[in-house]
Amino acid sequence: MRFKLSRQAEKAISKLDASTAGRIFKAFVGLPSKGDIKALDGKHKGQFRLRVGDWRIIYEIHDETVSVAHILPRGDAY
Repeated sequence: MRFKLSRQAEKAISKLDASTAGRIFKAFVGLPSKGDIKALDGKHKGQFRLRVGDWRIIYEIHDETVSVAHILPRGDAY
């Protein structure tokens, strides 16, 4: 499985403390099937949400690539 981070996702990870960034990277390892994952509806149809503590990772799966669109705090994710 390959991972592709959007510019926004890269920027969000670079601003996190090492502990939180480490937890998010560990959550990537389990994608696409492990973790608190939910398929999204409405304008986000076709995307998934992975919950990592107070952070939400919004991503899509295309073939063998997980494209991470956003890494946001819980209140800003939707």
